[in-house]
Amino acid sequence: MSSWPWLNDILNQLHQAGLYRRRRRLASAMGPRVRIGSREFINFASNDYLNLAADPRVIRAAIRALHHYGCGAGASPLIVGWSAPLRALERDLAQWQGTESAIVFSSGFAANLGVLTALVGPQDVVFSDELNHASLIDGCRLTKARIHIYRHADLDHLRSQLSQHTRFAT
Repeated sequence: MSSWPWLNDILNQLHQAGLYRRRRRLASAMGPRVRIGSREFINFASNDYLNLAADPRVIRAAIRALHHYGCGAGASPLIVGWSAPLRALERDLAQWQGTESAIVFSSGFAANLGVLTALVGPQDVVFSDELNHASLIDGCRLTKARIHIYRHADLDHLRSQLSQHTRFAT
């Protein structure tokens, strides 16, 4: 029995509602199809959008990079400096997009936090869809801006909220 009875109550409610989740062990490489136990599933939950995680060329390049640079970044490039492959990637991305420069974040979550906190401040107003990803929600909170949440994909609700702010009224 937990020393937090309220937590047991919540867990029991989740069980009863069929919402209690368990982590499952992946028995295959990441890809468009994955195996969990003895069953194969179509993978709709991957961040491997380009299906490169198991591409032999990517694996060979990763092995070469591991041998040369070791495992892990160690720290932020602002603290310890950037590696040649990271800088080359940023230059290539900037050239590809026709911009002065580019910056690579370690994840989409980190990118959303970094961009929002760099561009939005306490004096601003943010209108946010109620089903936005947690990274956008956290990023908005960190900005200290006034946040208005509108119903998912409800443009009339958003329009109503926008009309209450003179800067956005049409």
